[in-house]
Amino acid sequence: MKHHLASSRITPSFGHHHLRPFLLKAAILAVFGLLAGVFAGLSAWGQQPEGETTSRPADDPAVAAILALKPESPRECLRAALTLTDLKRPDLAKSFLKKVLDAKLTEKQLADLAEEFGSGALLALSLREELQPEAKQLATAAAEALKKRREDAKRIESLIRQLQDPDEQKRAEALAGLLAAPSAALGPLLKVLSDSDRSAERAGIRTVLSEFGPLAQAPLLTLAAEGPPKLKAQAILTLGEMKDPAAAVWLYAPLLAEESDAVVRQAAAVAIRRLGGLPSRDAAVQALRRLAEAYFDQRQPIAGAFEGRVEWWSWDAQSRQCKSERLSLEEASRRMAARAARDAYLISSNDPFLRILYLTTKLECAAYAKGLDRPWASDDAALAEAERFGWKTCEEVLKFSLEHRHPAAAAAAAYLLGSLGSAEEVLFQGVRPAPLVEALSAADRRLRLAAAAAIVRLQPSKPFPGAGGLLETLGYFVASRGLRTAVVASPNADTARDLAGRLKAAGYDTRSFSTGREMLLSAARDPDCELALIDVTIDRPTADLLLQQLRHEPRTAQLRVGLIAPVGKFERAEHIARNDPLARAFAKPHDDQAFAWQWERLDELLPEGVVSREVRLSQAARALDLLAELAAAPSKLYDLRRLEEPLLSALLNDALALKAIAILGEVNSAACQRALVAAAGACDRPQLVRQAAVAAFRKHVEQFGLLLTLEEIQRQYDRYNSETQAASRQMLGTILDCIESRHNPER
Repeated sequence: MKHHLASSRITPSFGHHHLRPFLLKAAILAVFGLLAGVFAGLSAWGQQPEGETTSRPADDPAVAAILALKPESPRECLRAALTLTDLKRPDLAKSFLKKVLDAKLTEKQLADLAEEFGSGALLALSLREELQPEAKQLATAAAEALKKRREDAKRIESLIRQLQDPDEQKRAEALAGLLAAPSAALGPLLKVLSDSDRSAERAGIRTVLSEFGPLAQAPLLTLAAEGPPKLKAQAILTLGEMKDPAAAVWLYAPLLAEESDAVVRQAAAVAIRRLGGLPSRDAAVQALRRLAEAYFDQRQPIAGAFEGRVEWWSWDAQSRQCKSERLSLEEASRRMAARAARDAYLISSNDPFLRILYLTTKLECAAYAKGLDRPWASDDAALAEAERFGWKTCEEVLKFSLEHRHPAAAAAAAYLLGSLGSAEEVLFQGVRPAPLVEALSAADRRLRLAAAAAIVRLQPSKPFPGAGGLLETLGYFVASRGLRTAVVASPNADTARDLAGRLKAAGYDTRSFSTGREMLLSAARDPDCELALIDVTIDRPTADLLLQQLRHEPRTAQLRVGLIAPVGKFERAEHIARNDPLARAFAKPHDDQAFAWQWERLDELLPEGVVSREVRLSQAARALDLLAELAAAPSKLYDLRRLEEPLLSALLNDALALKAIAILGEVNSAACQRALVAAAGACDRPQLVRQAAVAAFRKHVEQFGLLLTLEEIQRQYDRYNSETQAASRQMLGTILDCIESRHNPER
């Protein structure tokens, strides 16, 4: 975006005073100190070529004249140091700089020096190697003192009030002071702009803010979008005075939305005319729609970004102020998308697509605000807004989010479908699976679990298209062991062993395979798999096809992949990884240092779909809760024996065992009954787990009969007779009581 100084294009006024001369004086004052400092700095650098060591002789008349003055005060010493530096006597200059430091100046004295000599001159000295460390110490201290002075809150407030001074020179000085500390002055200026008791100052404040350019534009756009009507109008008028045409699109909703206040609409009309002219309603809507889609897909650059973050302003209704926070570019893009989509919807609320875009961007922002792995609050404003449109609109949001790869919004829509619709409406839509069922096959694991939870909540009483995917999805989550696992594929046994050993040393539970297909099947079954190392010489399938298959399988679509190239194969590895953002090509590592570097490069690839060990265990617990609901449902629509393997695996995990036991007690399976007996008799398991297993075993036997073999029953007697601990012996005795009450001698 291009921004132009307001002083070159407008003639606003403070009260009855014409401002063009005033702004000119302010601009001169604002830059005079900086220019003086820069010129002084250039002088201090001198013209000596790099590497030249020639210096003035001790009897040089200019040097002698300075020394004859016998500088004593810090001001005199600093001036002498600057001049002696120009005269190529850094040895003498350094001694005077030391005298300044030894004087232990106060913050006020340091700031005074910076004001008088210019921060540019001090900066130039600090870059002279022969003047160190004194020059850098003095320049740093003086710059910090000057910054603190200029940003002092009382001084800023005094300058703001000075903007109303009848003396034109005083007003110019106030403006120059505020322009010298824009970051510190911005908040107080906005506060005055929003203060109804200081309305007489608003015209002057608008002029100052317009001079701030891009720095003030973001909070002003926030005020124009979120502030109360009168403050909105002031912000809009200020944006108009900035003359940045790119800001016009954000004023279309204040101008054209039906709910817009008359004062706001009038201000928007004035501002938009200044920024290039009034658009038609259709043109305004299309411009906002394009902008929303560009931000939502992370295609629109964010102005003011620094080190991957940007300052974001929002209106705090309680304190009636704008507040700022630092956001990632991704989060800022989501919020900009939601703002643009909302504006387009406000102008054309009957447009079905804009309704979907508005809700999708709103839900996406809300999902990230609450935390992707935290539950929704029942009073969440975004959910309440979406609920107002009903289940069918939420389903359209789900479809749109799936198509455009916005899993957070899709998961929110799935959550809503589980409560807004009925099973007949949401799940039975013809022979093809409904959108909610299709979400069970999404690449994002959070979305898959949200879809499964919604289906369970709908309590279907009969099979629906794609119903088998529910148990498969829940079984996948239940199988989590809470480990960090990795897979290795190489046709060379030595290479596979070497890579697996290095991964194990890095903390991964690792499995290796000689074919690509075996690796793919293992990775797809393992909910804890985070990483794959593939030898590019692998076959069945080849490495390029294997990578494609990994990406097409939802459960491995976000797996990080290292393509390991033996000698002479690195170009092939690079070619395969070239268009895959989650794959990297590496030469085969020959030592621990090389492998550590490669592992760190892969560990930096963290798509949002990759979750921590703690989250995986939380998801497994949630899946067990959902299975418990299915087991307790009167319809008995699902045969939970299909999930024997993951349930038995969860039983071995103390963090999941109690939930697994509750389900195993409802599954008519001999393997489940044996597992409950084993857990109850295991002395190394927690007492609560053993007690729960005993209770579940009793219930299982009562419901399905005794399913243990005679050999297994005899083993229980042997364990009881050999047990010496009283508490454990009592628990084993309870198991035998249950067996004896149901034992069929003919079995």
